[in-house]
Amino acid sequence: MPMTLSKQIDFLFVLLGSSGDVLPGVTIARDLLRRGHTATIVTNPYFQADVERHGLGFLPLGDLADYERLTSHPDLWKPMKGTAFLLGDAGFAPLMSEMLSITGDWMAGRPQGTFAVVASSLAIAPRILRDDRSFPLASLHLSPAVFRSVEQPPVIALGGLIPWLHKRFPRRFRNLVDRFLVDPMMDKQLGPLRKGLGLPKITNWMTHWWHSPDLVLALFPEWFASPGDMPFQAKQFPFLLAGNDDPLPLELDTFLNAGSAPVVVTLGSAMAQAGLVFEATARAARQLGKRVVLLTRHPEQLSQPMDGQVPEGTFVCRWAPLRGLFERACLVAHHGGIGTTAQAIAAGVPQLILPFAHDQPDNAHIIKRLNLGDFHDPHRIRFGRLKDQIHGLLTSESVANACQEARNNQNRFGENCPASEALVEMVRNFRP
Repeated sequence: MPMTLSKQIDFLFVLLGSSGDVLPGVTIARDLLRRGHTATIVTNPYFQADVERHGLGFLPLGDLADYERLTSHPDLWKPMKGTAFLLGDAGFAPLMSEMLSITGDWMAGRPQGTFAVVASSLAIAPRILRDDRSFPLASLHLSPAVFRSVEQPPVIALGGLIPWLHKRFPRRFRNLVDRFLVDPMMDKQLGPLRKGLGLPKITNWMTHWWHSPDLVLALFPEWFASPGDMPFQAKQFPFLLAGNDDPLPLELDTFLNAGSAPVVVTLGSAMAQAGLVFEATARAARQLGKRVVLLTRHPEQLSQPMDGQVPEGTFVCRWAPLRGLFERACLVAHHGGIGTTAQAIAAGVPQLILPFAHDQPDNAHIIKRLNLGDFHDPHRIRFGRLKDQIHGLLTSESVANACQEARNNQNRFGENCPASEALVEMVRNFRP
């Protein structure tokens, strides 16, 4: 029997990760609010002010100490350890238990047809709850690597035997990783949650089960990547260009106006351990006669932080809207997070990617394949090569043309949120 559907739908966004993981969900939630629906964000209190200033509801998950402990741990940024560190961390199971309770409590009393839940890639508890209760759930995935394709196997590191085996035998490699690493780790961490709900044991946690059976939002366009073995319920959308509402900080704007377009170096909002990479990249750019902007929320990792004496022609800034800054840069050197990558493409600026872990090596390879930039291993900086790469990107006519073509194709980018329409449609079509 068809359900009675509400014109106003209540959405709960459960978001786990750094700014690059949280901001896209907040952007979609804001668009749903504009369309007359309601939206509440469940995430770490680190993001509370940003969430509430947009008129969205907020429910805290964990505490600030959790966020600071995880983002400061060196294993988070190692290519073969990063994701295993997050999922195997001692605090992960308690966090998922808390997330399960928050989601369940929020759903209580809400009739079918009036609500839906949206969960980011690492927010796994709502997916467990979906096996226990019938409600519309959307998985929110930001980059191609999340799908663990065997048709287009993602690059998991920049070199070594294990990445070579993964590329050569992707299906066998994925099956072995699932059998001996992922499934045992997930059973240990989240098996008790499933057992507590009376749910059976599962296999292939992160290959098949991970994705919601109702809707998967893939927030990257087909021209960037489109693995043919994505789940049938996945829908691809343009990049979401989040976090561009505010103007540039006055001091940064003054610096930009005072000279030529700089090389911008930014290694992610959560990166607090890459001072040597920042400084090597900045030094290479200065030796090429370029001014430099170092964008980091952790200037203490630099040998000459903001309150020290920085080299001439260098500006250190804690925060800036990326699109506005990148459009005034001659090159962006960054970590390869999908959000930063999309902002640089939209700004039409060449990219030198310094990928540490997670999806970053795969994004770096895609950018090079599209001739929009190049990459350099931040774990093994070779200064002469780094300098040559920056010079090559700054002088390459083919890269400049490819970047401008990407920028001019504005239909590639998410100035609005078509993903919002898919979420509303999911609720309208859902049958328990």
